[in-house]
Amino acid sequence: MKRTHHLSNKYIFLCCYKLRNMFLWDKEKIKIYDNIIRKVENSSIISYPLNKNYIDFFYISYKLNNLIKKTKKNLELNDEVLHTKMFLEKCLNLYYLLLSNIKLKKAHFLKKRIIEYSENNIRSLLNNKVLKMIDQKMLPYNIRIRREESVENLFKQINDDTSRYLKKVNNVKMRHLYIPRNKINMSEEWKNKYKYFLNKKMLKIPVSKHNYEFLLCEINDSVIRKEVMRLLNEPYKYLNLNNDIIKILKKRYDLANILGYENWTHYCINEFTSEKNNYKDIKEFFEIIKKRIHMDYSTINRDMELYMNKMNGSYNNHDEKKNNKILIIKNNNNNEHIYNKNIHCDDNIYSNNIFGNNIYSNNIYGNHSTGHYGDPFYKSKEKKMSIYDWYYYYNIMTNKIDEYTINKYFPQSYVLDNFIRIISRIYNFYYTRVRNTELGNSWEENTIIYKIERIERKDRIWNKKENDDIEKKGNDLSASFLGYIYIIPYKNIRFKDYFRIGNVNSLSNTYLICNGHVIINYNFVRTVPIEEKLFSTSEITSLFHEFGHAYHLLLLSYKYKLYNFNNIPLDYAEFFSHINEHIGNNYNIIYNLSNEKRDNSKINKHIFNSFKFDKLRLSHIYTQSIIDYYIHNINPYTFFNKNNNYKEINNDEKVLNNFYDLINSEFPYNINQFNYSLNSTSFPYHFSSLYAGSVFSYLLAEVRVRLFLNQQQLSLKNNKSLCSFQKNFYDIISINYMDKNYYPSIIQHVLKNKNEVLQKM
Repeated sequence: MKRTHHLSNKYIFLCCYKLRNMFLWDKEKIKIYDNIIRKVENSSIISYPLNKNYIDFFYISYKLNNLIKKTKKNLELNDEVLHTKMFLEKCLNLYYLLLSNIKLKKAHFLKKRIIEYSENNIRSLLNNKVLKMIDQKMLPYNIRIRREESVENLFKQINDDTSRYLKKVNNVKMRHLYIPRNKINMSEEWKNKYKYFLNKKMLKIPVSKHNYEFLLCEINDSVIRKEVMRLLNEPYKYLNLNNDIIKILKKRYDLANILGYENWTHYCINEFTSEKNNYKDIKEFFEIIKKRIHMDYSTINRDMELYMNKMNGSYNNHDEKKNNKILIIKNNNNNEHIYNKNIHCDDNIYSNNIFGNNIYSNNIYGNHSTGHYGDPFYKSKEKKMSIYDWYYYYNIMTNKIDEYTINKYFPQSYVLDNFIRIISRIYNFYYTRVRNTELGNSWEENTIIYKIERIERKDRIWNKKENDDIEKKGNDLSASFLGYIYIIPYKNIRFKDYFRIGNVNSLSNTYLICNGHVIINYNFVRTVPIEEKLFSTSEITSLFHEFGHAYHLLLLSYKYKLYNFNNIPLDYAEFFSHINEHIGNNYNIIYNLSNEKRDNSKINKHIFNSFKFDKLRLSHIYTQSIIDYYIHNINPYTFFNKNNNYKEINNDEKVLNNFYDLINSEFPYNINQFNYSLNSTSFPYHFSSLYAGSVFSYLLAEVRVRLFLNQQQLSLKNNKSLCSFQKNFYDIISINYMDKNYYPSIIQHVLKNKNEVLQKM
């Protein structure tokens, strides 16, 4: 950092503190602030729920920089290793608390400059003598990577570029699809919610990355399904996003090279996962998982072919009726797109000559009699359906129930109230609700706060019909305090949100404020009024996923110091959230979580079977992982070279064509620049976060769950399986994830046990 920049940061820091000090006259508040800081310095657990306003940024930054000065003086006088490490740990703990404030409250320019100043002061402690005394793993990522000025500048540029890229993505407005009522296979009740007020025979349906798959599954016209994909992807084509991606990739590649790595993936696997030194083996690991997935794809597509052959006659009859009509679809700009039988004929799913082959021929998906997993199918995109038709026929073939019918069983108030009751039985803990009013309403509206305590009890039995109240402590319980979980279900609603449907601009996330205090920010879509909110199946999965993170962090709070949480391997962290997702994939769990609002009925087995995990779960996780792996494992300077790409590519829309060709074989359907865009998926959020280059951590976690926890344990069908799961879970928690000898590599396990993996997966 240049001296002038550092001096300006110092001036900002001093001015902000002086101004803050002028208004901080309440001695009781200062006493509370000091108590929190003292506890955090020593990684002690604060025994009371936190008022969000008591995590005061400017007061903490002042205390942190005073502690840094004190540490410098101590280093000059004392060379004792333990003493040095103790002071440095306290500094890092307060630095972690300072970052927590940024997550609790939006970061502005002044806060960012003060954080820069504090980071620079911490780095000033790290001379060669200190670095020899400590384990460099204890240093936070931001501190560690910015020790050299060239690296620091490049790192800052990457952060700025990714922020601008994500801001562009989030500024895209919701699009709407205008279609006749009979073109979507949904109930009249659902259709009435989306009735177009200018034409009662038409529906006005929002289209975004959160619901496009649902629309593809339910719309019964291929041309309209194609229009859904156009509406989904079109707005991103004019924002120069693809060139932004390449610009960021080049800087990440340069940074990885400077740090001594082949590429960004190589850097990330060593920096952020427990699979250090396994970079050379990850390609083979992907190939083994890909073999399992392509076996599933071949089965699915073979079944789909048989299903379509069976319904051959009805398709052609329906096709004649469809092509005799003119469909008018309007976008948000009031443009009209008219489709008739002469337009888009090449994309008509009902044509007998689709993709240049007879769609009902026995060899469209490759030779199935050989027992192979259909490599020819995946290598030849001409033989695959388009994404918008594949989803529709997969949905019909598997007899899935529409999303709205399922959602009616999950009204938000019932789900949120009962989720904690159910999860407490599974993990054997006791909870107490803390009212937000007790904390001066410092938290967002609808925030739910629970005090969590561990329970030791031998006779806990899971039964879906059980009605005993878990909140009543019996005499046979002995509890130990774990901490507090703060659940923020919905994103804040603004005035303009009353007049439009807003996009979710971030994923659900969980983070530790300090030892024993965890926030779950679900960022669920809020409805107006909130009482009408129904949870989707993906939101139910997120409930379990994020709580898995939160409970894990509470349990680790007693084992590790606060600064240790800066460096938890991502695949290790995701392991526990994926365990919880699989726990939520049980009928008896979902049965207890469901309650139809009108008649209080519970979900039945048939409905549950239509949305429980199927063969596509692993493939979805794999696809996101392999896309991230490919895009960060290439040399962007050569791969995206215009001479090696398509001829005369000058526009942003086509610069990723080479990459789409590369990943096309990973999908069971055909993708191209016209029906697929990275920018309309969850890719931008992973690409702009710490997970960029490490998204395969989700795959590592999923594989670890499937191989190391058997389905009988995860079923929780009886007391025996519940006790077995609890014992196994708490045994895993006791493992020191920092020790390779106790936390084995999942990549090496898969490579050594290929046949077993293919069977178990």
